[in-house]
Amino acid sequence: FDLTYEIVQPDGSVDTLSVGILLGGRWPGHDAGQFAFVTLDPSEGAHPFTMASAWTGDGHVQFLIKELGDYTRGLGSRLQLGQSAEVEGPYGKFNFDGPQRRQIWIGAGIGITPFVAQMKALSIQRGSKPISLIHCTAELDNVAIGKLRADALAAHVDLQVLVDERDGLLSAKRLM
Repeated sequence: FDLTYEIVQPDGSVDTLSVGILLGGRWPGHDAGQFAFVTLDPSEGAHPFTMASAWTGDGHVQFLIKELGDYTRGLGSRLQLGQSAEVEGPYGKFNFDGPQRRQIWIGAGIGITPFVAQMKALSIQRGSKPISLIHCTAELDNVAIGKLRADALAAHVDLQVLVDERDGLLSAKRLM
């Protein structure tokens, strides 16, 4: 598989990699919220990452990888454009279906990735029910939030961004 990547660090506060992989061979496609085991370095082995892209059949898969641990910290400096990668999956089921007339999604940090993928899917084929997404974050990163707002707008999702220091923490009372 061919690898492309972009380091998303607009102000140094959100250390996240956007890694795109062009899949070859037989990929069955994936649903929003699913994950795959990705091997970027054979000596490290496979790591699970949630796919941040909708499946369009063109072979492209996008991952958002937060630099949180020993392996992911500094990963961007170890990647090379065009290097090979191994992708196994998809796995899991993040179910966006249901009989409810409205959905409220709550995401935070890198846990926003399944919702990003579903918004990308909804921008291709719009759903029929109103959706509100509440994104809670400790740090405000205007570039990352701008991308999230663009995805929400394209998917017709009502986005509310809560910054801990500015807005306080989300509670059940506040949610109601």
